[in-house]
Amino acid sequence: MPNKQHLHELEAEENTKDILLAMLSHDMATPLMVSILHLNRLKNGSGSYTEQQIESFRCIEKNLKQLRETMRRTREIQSTLLGKVSPSVEKVDLVDVVEDVCRNLEVVFEQKKIKVVVDKSAIESLFIQTDLSLLRDHILVNILTNSFKYSEKNSIVEIEFFDDGDLVCLQIRDQGAGLGSKTFDSVATFNSKGELGHGFGFPIINALLQVLGGMLEIANNPNHIQGTQITVFLPRKIMSL
Repeated sequence: MPNKQHLHELEAEENTKDILLAMLSHDMATPLMVSILHLNRLKNGSGSYTEQQIESFRCIEKNLKQLRETMRRTREIQSTLLGKVSPSVEKVDLVDVVEDVCRNLEVVFEQKKIKVVVDKSAIESLFIQTDLSLLRDHILVNILTNSFKYSEKNSIVEIEFFDDGDLVCLQIRDQGAGLGSKTFDSVATFNSKGELGHGFGFPIINALLQVLGGMLEIANNPNHIQGTQITVFLPRKIMSL
């Protein structure tokens, strides 16, 4: 059991993190706004641009606005994890959401010539009621960027959907380094200081999925000599808010 001094130290550490997070959100707001304004000036100027350049402008603008929204949502996420705020629930098509994330990250995967294959042969749509922003911007984006980070060049990331009645399942398999002998707890949970050798990615994803009434499984890719298989389970509807 931690003693009172240790509890006070942990509380002080959390307060410091809150202050730093507030400072970060505040100080990044102006540079983001200025960047968006300059981008709009370029986009709406008198210059002649190719279709590819125009599409790049749209993508940059979308990601800048998403970053601004992510900063705002970060504070909300912290409150959500602490149970102070309930998820904002709406009806979404999980397949469409995944495809949207993949399209947005296409330019990222192109850097390593990684092919992302979304398998819709069995399921073309899968409607659930959940928090779209938490699912799309903070769970799926983090899982897929993690797959990119650890995947080899010219490899494949496979995405597949399953319908299990009250639960829906999303499976993402990459051909990266894989888990090896690591356990789920060593990858997807925080230690007593909230630190982990692999960073905060999977612990945060795991915590957010629990907020949505879901759960996470991480294993080695069973279909390839190496790689990781991430399985996301989500309820069709969040039952308790």
